[in-house]
Formats: sequence, C-alpha cells, structure tokens
Amino acid sequence: MLGVNIKKKVTVISAISVVILVIFYFSIAHAGTLDVGLEPVNAGIGLGSDDIRVVIARVINIALSLLGVIALLIVLYGGFLWMMAKGDATEIEKARGVLVNGAIGLAIILSAWGITLFILNALVDATTGRNEFNLGTPPVPTFCNNCSSLGRGIIDSHYPTREQNEVPRNTNIMIQFKYPILLTSIIEDYDDGDDPADPSDDTTNLNTDTLKIYQTSQSGDQALASNKVVVRFTPDKRSFVFDPVELLGSASVPINYTVEIFGDDLRVDDGTSEGRAADFGNDNGYDWTFTTSTILDTTPPIVENFYPSPAVRPTPPFSSSQYERNVLITVNFNEAIDPTTITRVGNMTVENVDVSIAGAWHLVNNFQSAEFIPALECGTNSCSEKVYCLPASASINVEVKTARLVNPEDSTSSLGVWPTGVMDAASNALNGLGNSLPGGQADDNVGFNFSTSADMDTTPPTIWSYEPIPTWSEILRHPAENVPADKDVIVYWSEIMSASSLNTDSVRVRPLPDHQGMWYQTISGFVTENIGGVQVPTKSTATLKHAKFYRADIGATPQQGYVANVTSQARDVYQNCFIPADGPVCNPTSALPSCCNGLAQSGLTCGAAPWSGPTGTVPIGP
Repeated sequence: MLGVNIKKKVTVISAISVVILVIFYFSIAHAGTLDVGLEPVNAGIGLGSDDIRVVIARVINIALSLLGVIALLIVLYGGFLWMMAKGDATEIEKARGVLVNGAIGLAIILSAWGITLFILNALVDATTGRNEFNLGTPPVPTFCNNCSSLGRGIIDSHYPTREQNEVPRNTNIMIQFKYPILLTSIIEDYDDGDDPADPSDDTTNLNTDTLKIYQTSQSGDQALASNKVVVRFTPDKRSFVFDPVELLGSASVPINYTVEIFGDDLRVDDGTSEGRAADFGNDNGYDWTFTTSTILDTTPPIVENFYPSPAVRPTPPFSSSQYERNVLITVNFNEAIDPTTITRVGNMTVENVDVSIAGAWHLVNNFQSAEFIPALECGTNSCSEKVYCLPASASINVEVKTARLVNPEDSTSSLGVWPTGVMDAASNALNGLGNSLPGGQADDNVGFNFSTSADMDTTPPTIWSYEPIPTWSEILRHPAENVPADKDVIVYWSEIMSASSLNTDSVRVRPLPDHQGMWYQTISGFVTENIGGVQVPTKSTATLKHAKFYRADIGATPQQGYVANVTSQARDVYQNCFIPADGPVCNPTSALPSCCNGLAQSGLTCGAAPWSGPTGTVPIGP
C-alpha cells in the first residue's frame, strides 16, 4: 500500500513539474514579444524592468525552494512524533510513516529542483544569451565620455590619477603629454620675457579656454580663475604643473574636483605660431575627477632606489661596478615628484670627477622616475635610433639635490616659483636621509657613483613572461578567459628597461572590437635580487592600469576581447630596442618573423589587432 502511495505521489509531482516546465517554455518563447499594455502603468508606479522570462524562472525557483522547506519541516515533525511516542508501537509506526514520506518527498523535490534548474539554465541561455543562475549578470561596460585620450590619445599620464581619493589639499595637478604643447594654448598670453632659457620671468597664468579646474558639484563657469593657478612646464614642453594659488578643498569635508581639457583649444607645438590640433583619440577633449581630503601633505619624498647600482653589477662579473658607457641613469622616488624640479638646471647633476656631463633629465613613469640621457651620440641601435653615451672609462658621480627653504622648519616653503631643488607634488623638499625631520636640510641631498667601461652593451631585451597567461595547448593557443575586470596586465622583462621608453605608446592595451571609454596607463618598476647581501635591481616590469574590462553577454556577437601590445619603442637601459619577435617561446624564422602569444606568424599584427608595424601582442578575452 505504501508503494502505491509513493508511486501516486511521484506521478503527481512529476506531472506538476512537467506542467510548470511547459508553461515556462511557452512563457519565455512568447513573453518577450507580448505587449500587455503595462508601459503607462510602469511610468506611474515604477514596475521592475527585468525580462519576464527571468522573473518566471525566479518564481519557479522560489516555489521549489519553499516546497523543500515544507518537506524538511515534515521530517522534523516525524522526528518529534517519534520522540514523544514513549514506546507506543502505534505512535512509533505513525512517526516512521511521516519520516519516510517526508524523506521521499524531500528527495523528489530536490531532484525536481535540480532538473528544473538545469532546464531553466539551458532555456535562459538559449533565449537571452546569458546564464543568470550560474554566471551572474554580465558587468555593465565602463563607458566614459572624454577619457580615452589617456593612453590612447595625447595624454600619457596625469596626477592626481582618475577618481583618486584622499588627495591632500596642497597637491599640485600635473599632466604629461606625448608631444610638446604650444605654450600659448596652456598659458594665457604667454611671454618668455625675451629669455627662453630663463623661465623665472615667464607668464604663468592659466589659459582657462583650454583647461579648467572646478568643483564637480559646480560647473566650468565657476572654475578657478586664470590668475588663481600658476603654470610651470618642463623644457621639452611635455610636462605641465598647475599650482593653485589657494588650497583646494575644505578643512572640514572632502571635495570632488574635475579637471577638463578642451580638444578644440589644446595645440601641439609643431614649430608654427598656431600649432596643430591635438589628437584626443576617440574624444574631443579629456576630463577626470579626484577627491581632496581635509588635510595637507607635509611628508617629504625620498629616493627609493637608483640604477646603475654602485654596489655590485647585476650581470657577470658581479664583483665589478663598471657599466657599459651607453647606460642610462635612473632615480626612482617613493611618490609623485614635481617634474619642473627635476629638469631645472642644477637640481640634479651628473659629473665626471668635477666636470659636468651634458645631457637632460626627464621625469617619467607617472612622475616617479627620473632618467638621465647623455647628449653625446655614440652610435645607433638595431632600430636605427641614435644611442647616447657617458664618457668612457670614467668615474660618474650623481647628486639629487633638495630644495632650499625660506624656513628650515617648514618643508613646504621653497624659494621662488621655480624650485631650487627636488620637491614632491605637494611642494615638500626631498628628505635624503629618510628620517622624521622635514626635507630641505643641508644633508638631505642624495648622491651615488659608479664607473663606466669603454665598451657598449648591444644585446636587445626580451620578454620572459606576461599576465594574464593565455590558455596553452599542444596545437592551439587560446586567449586567456574569464579575466577579472580590473586585473592589471603585466609584462616581465629579461633586464632593466629604460623607464622613459615604457610608456603608453610602447606598452598598451586596446579593445577588440574597439569600444568607447577605454583608457590605460603604463607603469614601470624594478625587480630586485639579493646579490652579495645587497638588493640590486636586475629586471623590470611594465604594468598596464586600465578601465575595467567588459564581458559581453554570453552568445552575443561579437564577443568582447582585449589585446595587449608591445612595440619596438620599448628599449632597455642601454637603449637597445625590443625586437617583438623575441617573445617567449616564439622561435621566429624569416618566413614567420612576428611573435603572437609565443607563436611565430607571418603577419605583423596579432589576430585582428588594429595596429600596423612590428608587434608582440598578448590577446586576452572576457
């Protein structure tokens, strides 16, 4: 009799499940196109906007979950009856029947739930292009107006960074462009005072037709006035510092600020009085926001590390401190530095004994690395680029000087508009000792030395790894899949690289197919190793920060992918250009000269990457 009852129950539950699934199938087949006249109602009461098919799936899911709870309560009830039976055979048999039926019902419900969920997943995936139950709703693409020219257009980097929080109120705003900028398009009525070599008497008022700084809650009409922002620039006219006369923000609450650059007014210095229009990529301008804190930055910067190392050479022979004469000098700081304090003559010196070595310092790597390029030409590299050398067989002395202060107790007060030594973005003078005292003291200068040989290093750099790692197989190589939306793209180099060459032109990432709102920036770093008890830089990394990756809906055409790309513009610290076909496990031939994902190929681009010229690309996918 019990078996007959169970069969009846199974038959009833199965029939109900089939009816539910049939109803659901016809619902999702037709509900998407059915007009039930709810638009006017929705406008008044705000009905949910989810797909009706997904809503029905959720209702069925909830109903089966409720049945499972009821079955569990029945089992608990049977256990309670058994405990209260007190040995009565009739009550025990009654309790056993309740437990058996409850357990069977629970098993059937769980099975029905599993089968139904599987079918719902398949139907939703087939009819909507996504699987809500297993994968979750795909993230909304991060589109932004006027942002793609960071990396993709004329802007290489800026500080504060996009959406940066807790920015001290005394922080200067800094922008590095890829090309020299016509000064009149940045500085109002620019006048060099008849002495281009001496910027101390130049005009410094901001041209607010080109760039505006204002509280985001307000509008551009309420931006800082032209005479409320002092503008400084580096000799190459690529890096600009915007120093507000008054403190930004508030001492009581955080304030959000917008910096807006207008594409129609920014001009590139092409040797003419008018200049040429700046390339803003997909946009006609650029803007970004950051949020100030309520405090001031009074912490001085320090030198984090430098290269060449005076202690030991990172390549054999390790005991020698001599470096080939075509080496570049790099000084890395622990925070963003004012570029005009690096490039001002006398603030950072390179000497052979007591004789100054001609050349120029450049602040790169998001304003945290200073690189010295000598002026003496000494040959060309494999890319037919000029190579510059230090004196041969010489003792090289490098000194990084701190800014002189009006008041030694106040590390933020420098002499004049153009600082007399190295200072950070908040105008704190360098603290060479790295102690708790303010910078700007007599012993806060940082110096190091090394020796050069009469030889030149001509070995090109290679890439030994990268992230995300593509999926490898013996025959096919596929893009990396399910990459987190905010994952950095990292390139690991075989040796120390030139920080100025690892920029948004040489290491980059692009959407494939392309979409608006993709920005990125390239950051370089040292990898150090313990050699003879000393941590010595031996390799470099290049890290790509970027707008969040977007994963298209499952089944959508085309699927969204991304391609990371390294070009021959990347050079090592000896100025040897990267040869793209030298990628990991590539083994190129004359017929297959290019490297794509470690696989030699005939084309110069990887897949359908939208660039021409030699490339070593790392495709990644959603």
